[in-house]
Amino acid sequence: MANDEKKKGLKLYGAPWYVTLVACLIIIGAMFSGGLGTDMPSIFALMLAIGIPLYEIGQRLPIWNKYIGGGILLAFIGTSVIGTYNLIPETYVTSIDNFTSEINFLSFYIVVLITGSVLSLERNILLKTFRWLFPCYTWRFCRGYSSCYGCWPIFRYYAWRSYYPLYVAYHGGR
Repeated sequence: MANDEKKKGLKLYGAPWYVTLVACLIIIGAMFSGGLGTDMPSIFALMLAIGIPLYEIGQRLPIWNKYIGGGILLAFIGTSVIGTYNLIPETYVTSIDNFTSEINFLSFYIVVLITGSVLSLERNILLKTFRWLFPCYTWRFCRGYSSCYGCWPIFRYYAWRSYYPLYVAYHGGR
């Protein structure tokens, strides 16, 4: 079996390390030459080109990874240092700030993360939960927020029935 297995090289995000390194160098070179745009795809590529090497270095430094926080912390600190000491042109720092604040990409990412975690639940648990959530939200939508105070016992019953399957699934029946 050992003869059949091929020795796999280092892969960064699914690509061989040299392909990732060349792509990052091309993007960073385009940034310093002024050829990289300030639109959304260019800024996203620039953030990846800066973040991927910092993350991988942080994951591979033994003391940094074990005791300080690993790749994600080096990516945070490294990008903060790059922005603070103006190691990249100011137009790209401004564009990255606009990308994360005005375009609100971080909120979009959080929504995608939560949606992915909800949809990763088993199908039968998701259907049981939806079975109890649908009447609750339909009632709330049809009656409105102001007129629902008199119907709170009914709403509370449906809210608990919709929450309980998720509680049991998360806590393992405890």
